[in-house]
Amino acid sequence: MSTQFGLNPETRLALEKALATLEQLKASKESYTIQEQKAKAEVRTLEMPLKETKQELSNIIRNGQIISQTILQMEATINDLRSTLSPIGALPNEILTQIFEKFCNDEDRFHEAPFPLILSSVCSRWRSLVIADSSLWKYVVIARGRINSKKPTPHSRFIRLFMERGRRSQQTLAIEDWSNNRNSYIKGLMRSGNTPWDVLIIVLNEVIESEVDLDALRATIVTIHLDAPIEISKFSPLLRHAEGIVTNKLPDWGSLPWIRLRKLRLRLSDPGYSYEDSRNALISILRSAPYLIQLNFDFKINGTPVQPNGPLSIAHSKLEILSVPLSHFTGNGILFGVELDVPSLTSVLLRSLKRLRTAEQDTFYRLWSTPRQLDLFIYDNDAMESAELVRWYPSVDTLIIEEGETEAFFIFMYTLLDHAEINPSTSPLPLPNLTTLRIENTDLRGETLLALINARIRHIRKNTPGMRALTSIEMYETPGVTPEDWRLVLEKLEEGRHLNSQISQ
Repeated sequence: MSTQFGLNPETRLALEKALATLEQLKASKESYTIQEQKAKAEVRTLEMPLKETKQELSNIIRNGQIISQTILQMEATINDLRSTLSPIGALPNEILTQIFEKFCNDEDRFHEAPFPLILSSVCSRWRSLVIADSSLWKYVVIARGRINSKKPTPHSRFIRLFMERGRRSQQTLAIEDWSNNRNSYIKGLMRSGNTPWDVLIIVLNEVIESEVDLDALRATIVTIHLDAPIEISKFSPLLRHAEGIVTNKLPDWGSLPWIRLRKLRLRLSDPGYSYEDSRNALISILRSAPYLIQLNFDFKINGTPVQPNGPLSIAHSKLEILSVPLSHFTGNGILFGVELDVPSLTSVLLRSLKRLRTAEQDTFYRLWSTPRQLDLFIYDNDAMESAELVRWYPSVDTLIIEEGETEAFFIFMYTLLDHAEINPSTSPLPLPNLTTLRIENTDLRGETLLALINARIRHIRKNTPGMRALTSIEMYETPGVTPEDWRLVLEKLEEGRHLNSQISQ
């Protein structure tokens, strides 16, 4: 076999080639091994510079962050320095705080923006003042679109921040969006331990799909405005614990008396209640709220009042303040056909002096002789009627006119006092016991005011029975009274105080 094998030239040739290739591969391996050793040596040589380069890069990044923080601090310092150079920066902290309180506690604008957050972002000084004053965080607003009922949002964190910084100090909670979802952030937010809110405002324009859960809500004053067809009885548990209620729907009184209620304002949109509905509402209020002190009817009557043959007489021993348009009276002290026996009544506020005029009723309404304070709003040629009205309030010592056309009213007042033919024993003089006058946003002129003061002083000097001089006047937004007029007014008030003291003796 060896002879045969050796005789095969092709096999021998293949073997020789394989051996030659093997020798070449071994030589290549040795060459690659040398190259690998050289590469590893070079890597070891480069690792140290690379490590140093990485450390340098880390230092650069850290130094960049420090520089960025320094820039922010320098910008804040520059802003603070700029603020100190501005005129408002020269104001003391007490004045700035008063300005902030006026701005943040505007009842007509509190829902527009989170004003305390805006003020606190101006500079470090303002921020410290805003955070330190809990009264600036008075209004907590849950507005439509600001709260997601399933998870917290930035707006919900703002609300939590307002509650914490306000420290529940006389805070007002305003709810414009209601959610009773099991995971509702609103529902959890309303839970406030044993401390009630000072004021709670609920304004709902859509139907509440789920039941209203009010177990966590309590407030001293509750305002509810329901534009949607929602039964106000859903809110009875909340209303029963309130001392003051403002609503556009008559509460569901139930069978138990509302012993906490002290103030009620019923504010209805046009066309208001019918005369019969208004009468029934008044009766239900007086019978259900035995400790009611203040009652405001702010609505129009839909239809023509019909005077019943015999008015129902209702006594209420606690009512002190009554606010109602004059047109709601159908007789002397008769409101919606109900004759009111209110011995504690001290203040009457008449927002409208328009009255019914019929052939059978041409005399002016002589309402009550007991009130000591009268509030008037004088508009649209009501001057003569209002001047006639005040002749039937002999006990009133305080007259408040918050706005309106008062110039003609005061002219009629002093004209009646100066009229020589008027006999006080048969035709009463206007407000003989008046000593205090409060005026705001009117067209009264200083000349007219001085004429009224002097007319009353002349009656005192003539020993007119029961007449008193004016001793105190407060005026706001009354540009017709000049500083010179006011100086003369103050002199006359001092003279009035002296004359009144002589009468007392």
